[in-house]
Amino acid sequence: MPKKQRKTSPSRPKKTARRSSPPVYYPVLLDLGARHCVVVGGGRVAERKARSLVQAGAQVRVVSPDLTPGLQRLKADHAITHSARRFRTTDVRAAFAVIAATDSEAGNERIRQACQGHCLLNIVDRPELSSFIVPATLKRGPLCISVSTSGASPAMARAIKKELAALYGPAFGRYLGRLYSQRPGAIERFATQTARARFFKSLATPRVIKMLRGGKLPPRKTGA
Repeated sequence: MPKKQRKTSPSRPKKTARRSSPPVYYPVLLDLGARHCVVVGGGRVAERKARSLVQAGAQVRVVSPDLTPGLQRLKADHAITHSARRFRTTDVRAAFAVIAATDSEAGNERIRQACQGHCLLNIVDRPELSSFIVPATLKRGPLCISVSTSGASPAMARAIKKELAALYGPAFGRYLGRLYSQRPGAIERFATQTARARFFKSLATPRVIKMLRGGKLPPRKTGA
């Protein structure tokens, strides 16, 4: 008699082994202006990720059957586009970067396979499956301070960011905005690299930092 075939359960995605120590990341700032980025998921985390991408100038598409009220407003304001369905592998075909903000392990694995060797991928809270991670970031105008624990403790990164926020207030953003507008004139005015370096260094002295920490803008220096 032929042997009965044993029933097999549906295959599950293999779990990626965690490293014994955090990976060494290369810190980088990306210019996402007009880049196509995809966020998979429609919850609060997906909303936060989509907002940060929009603020960076990316063209954002959210893939999810449902959206938070905040994502609905972004859609109504034409800040994002929306595919009201579950993820398809073709969703990442033209993507520069993808953020997966779902609570489905099987879904995350499908997204990982679709992105492999094709585009940048961040799977929220799964750095071992991601090609990049998103640090805790403090923004003050042109000033951008990012804190990462390489995935060891996002809570610690947020706590350090909170401390930095007290040290670097809004005055830093206003001052750096002013310096940005001064820079082209200074480059034209000073003929040598040494003179330019001396001028720019004078705009970032300990005295200047102390004034900014007190919420005051230093007087505008002539020379640019």
